[in-house]
Amino acid sequence: MSFPGDEKTNEVGTATTTNNGDPSTPPSHSIPPAAPAGDHLTISSLKWWTDDEESRVRRKLDWNILPMLFIIYGAAYIDRSNIGNAKTAGMNVDLGISDIQYRLITTIFIISYILFQWLLLFYLVVPAHIWVASCAAVWGLASALQGTAQGFSGLMATRWFVGMAEAGFGTGVALYLGFFYPRREIGYRFAWFVTSSAFASAIAGAIAYGLVRAHAAVAGWRLLFVVEGAPSILVAIFIFFFLPDNPRKCRFLNEREKLIADARLFKPKSEHGEEGGATVAAGEVAGAAAHERGQSSGMKASLGTMVAAARKKFDKDSIKAGLLSPVAWLASLQLWTVNVGYGSIPIFLPTILKDSGFTAIKAQGYTAPPYLVAWVYTLIAIYVSDRLQHRATFNIVHFAVGAAGYIMLALSESHNVRYGAVFLVALGLFPQVSFSYVYLITNVSSERARGFGLTVLGTLSQTAPLVGNLALFPAADAPYYRRGMWTSAGVSLGGLLIALTTITFLTLANRKRDKAAAQLEAQSLRSGGNKLSPSVSAGGQAAGTGIDEEKASLAVGASGEAQRERLAAKRHLDMSVPEEKEEALRRYIDEGRRGEDSPYFRYVV
Repeated sequence: MSFPGDEKTNEVGTATTTNNGDPSTPPSHSIPPAAPAGDHLTISSLKWWTDDEESRVRRKLDWNILPMLFIIYGAAYIDRSNIGNAKTAGMNVDLGISDIQYRLITTIFIISYILFQWLLLFYLVVPAHIWVASCAAVWGLASALQGTAQGFSGLMATRWFVGMAEAGFGTGVALYLGFFYPRREIGYRFAWFVTSSAFASAIAGAIAYGLVRAHAAVAGWRLLFVVEGAPSILVAIFIFFFLPDNPRKCRFLNEREKLIADARLFKPKSEHGEEGGATVAAGEVAGAAAHERGQSSGMKASLGTMVAAARKKFDKDSIKAGLLSPVAWLASLQLWTVNVGYGSIPIFLPTILKDSGFTAIKAQGYTAPPYLVAWVYTLIAIYVSDRLQHRATFNIVHFAVGAAGYIMLALSESHNVRYGAVFLVALGLFPQVSFSYVYLITNVSSERARGFGLTVLGTLSQTAPLVGNLALFPAADAPYYRRGMWTSAGVSLGGLLIALTTITFLTLANRKRDKAAAQLEAQSLRSGGNKLSPSVSAGGQAAGTGIDEEKASLAVGASGEAQRERLAAKRHLDMSVPEEKEEALRRYIDEGRRGEDSPYFRYVV
């Protein structure tokens, strides 16, 4: 498994100064080095670790966090979509469920998922290992209990709880990854998480294929719910003990690596020192109170501290920035168009295949290949997009391909052609789920604002499957569901227009920033000063380094104003030149600490 940024020198060309200033000497201390004295103090001192060390930390994070998220989301997706396979396996016939009742059963999950999207904000105040494990245990138990349902009401109740628990987990993972990775490193990692749904769909189809053919004493669809729900409960136990809450809680990192993992994020000052999920203080206060005043008092102290942390994190500026972000709304509209058709495919694909001439058993098995192909392609597309820091071309092509697939499904009656069209739909629209999320993740820099932006995205975009469930694929339209296919094709073309709007908006915003930066650079040259560098050192010290950033910035300015002016005015830096490499680091730190307020921040289009 390879990720962008794993190479020795990262994309900003950061310096490779070791703890004693000699790149050839391996680090031997578990604490950051003291700042150099006198005129030798530079902004690169704020990055006191080597590129090799950072790559090693990044790889450890990848291999210890991503597989757990991949597995748990795959389990969640199986539990949410297995209702379609259960129907094909005879659930509706055994329980006497009508077509409209089945659509209500699938719809109640979506309603619950929408209403509880705000639960993702709990990632900011509750330790992640507790929150994720709790969500997984609830949806796993509810999913397994579907196998005991005796009628319509039992399935409605269990599907409600599956939706509620999954709402608190899925979208919030984009927020959780930000506790460990800079925004430019999140995209590909999040794609691994999201695309596990395609892999899970393939597995679910294979499991359903096997269980339907098995001659068990229990109905195949009941066995299906139990077999596919139990893993979530088991994974929840594992998550509780091994999922880290933040870089400082990573058992697989040594003390120095923990400091590197936290410091390399270059968090804004307002977020510096905060932990992902609940703050350190919450755990410390709860533990101390439990020992001194008993378990009851400890629980009260923990709750009080978490409430205080929530008030601190959910400030008015962050709420406003997230809820009113144009990027969040444009990404949400893109994802809405994707979910109108694609969000219903996991539920109706087995039925579409069966009604197109395949037997029930073959229909279960044939659901797997389109998802596997889409999974592989999505990872490749996101990887290339992250390397290029470019999304526009991919977005346009994806919506066009998805629309073409739906048009083929609407026009053709050939089983082979229709099955091939399913591949086009999967290849076109499934990757766009990841791209829609990544647009928001990489273009909203504040962790708190990102949380509220994700709430907008999750809530708005998940209303789309309601259209698919209630209107697109009624039984009367079988076996070709032309009305649903034409509608999905039209909505996909609408998504293409929204993608073009998003591209135009971000491009114009970047041009405006370029113009402002050029004016600032010209002013800097005229005044003979350095107008572009004070923001890195807006007071305070680098995390764990003991370096006064204001003194660092002043020292840089005094070390050669003419050189600094030239670098400040230069748009394209040469990473082979040490001074320009140093300037790239300074700009990277500034962008990380000030986000959209930095003159170097640019939207990824």
